[in-house]
Amino acid sequence: ATGEKIGQLEFVLEKVATFYKQEVDDVVNTISVLIEPILIVVLGIGVAILLVAILMPIYNLAGVM
Repeated sequence: ATGEKIGQLEFVLEKVATFYKQEVDDVVNTISVLIEPILIVVLGIGVAILLVAILMPIYNLAGVM
């Protein structure tokens, strides 16, 4: 309503869009910072499980011989 009254609706809407874009960017950055270490741990566990799944049969065969 203020932008309409003073005849600068476009300027006011650009300011609002810039503000909300910054808010969204901040939230996305915060979520990324929180998810990154969790994702690294999950991937590490996955690699460890895969490694054990590959190496256990080899060790079992070596134990039979």
